[in-house]
Formats: sequence, C-alpha cells, structure tokens
Amino acid sequence: MDRQQPVVGIQRTSWRRCPVLLVALLLAAPVIARETIVLQKSATDQQLRGGDATLNQASPTSNNVGPTVTVESLSSANERAIIEFDLSRIPNVGIKQALLTLHVITPPSASAGTLTYGAYDVATFWQPSTVTWDARVATTDWGIPGGDIGGTATSTTTVTSASTTAQFDITPDVQSWYNGSPNYGTIIKDQT
Repeated sequence: MDRQQPVVGIQRTSWRRCPVLLVALLLAAPVIARETIVLQKSATDQQLRGGDATLNQASPTSNNVGPTVTVESLSSANERAIIEFDLSRIPNVGIKQALLTLHVITPPSASAGTLTYGAYDVATFWQPSTVTWDARVATTDWGIPGGDIGGTATSTTTVTSASTTAQFDITPDVQSWYNGSPNYGTIIKDQT
C-alpha cells in the first residue's frame, strides 16, 4: 500500500494512524559538521523495511494497517501505534539526535486537558502486514498482548487542544539500533 500524505490525529483519547514515517536524525561527522536526514515514506524513499500499524485491544486478532495510526486509552479497548523505520540510507556517522515527529490531525478537546504519550522501543520482531494486538507475526504471539516493550518510555510528550505535532526524542533507541541492536521500531501508547 503506497501511503503518500502524513495524517495523524489525536482526539480525547485517540490518535489517528500515521501513514508516513517521519524521523529527523541530526548527525555529526568527526569534523563536527551537522546534517539532518528525514526518513519519511514517499515516492523517493519507499522505506521498504519500514512499516506501521495500530494494535487494537478491542479487535485483538485484526490487522489494522491503513493511512493513519491510532493511540487510545479505553477500558478493554486500548490502541497503540507501532512504527518501524528503514535506517539503511543513514551514512556511517554517529547519531547525535533522533526525533520522531507525528502530525496531529484531531487534537483533544480543551475539556480533555493535556494527554501524555510515551515512545517505547519494541523488543521483538513484528510484521506490518500481519501484526495484531495478540500476534507479532501470523504464527507467533507477542510475549505480552499489545506489544513487547520495556517498562520505561524512551521519551514522552504531551498533546493539548492546540497541538499540531507530537515529538518524541528517541535518540537512545536509534543510537542502539545504529550500533547493532535489532531495530524493531517504536510503540506509541497513552501514558494513562
């Protein structure tokens, strides 16, 4: 599925899918020069080894791949966004900063107040075309339904009724992936 336009929305407890993977990586060469590389699925960067989906607790065996990702916190109906990036076009330099920026298309209402979301490093392989709340690939379940992640968020951000983006500093995760740890992507979930 070719996804061209980034669209992510947040409602009171909902975050619409992100069809475009966007990470700004600030890189520094040994001479302290800085370069910014944007990884975003497009006609010129297919992100062939990247992917995204929504893990939906209310529909635990359904694959929810589409033009947006959703994050929601409801009793027995939580949703989490799972995103993976193809880092192969990053040159052989040190990672100084990696920012994951998602575009908010429907912010929470003013009465909802401020919502906090966390970005978590995914611990196990998953496949975008088959991932569900229960399973990471067609024949293998997650160790914990909703995705295998560590106990602490790499980064958190808040979203209000005035928010147009949600940005996460995932530098430690990207540095780890770039230095040889498996890159299984990031899960975004509500912190409530």
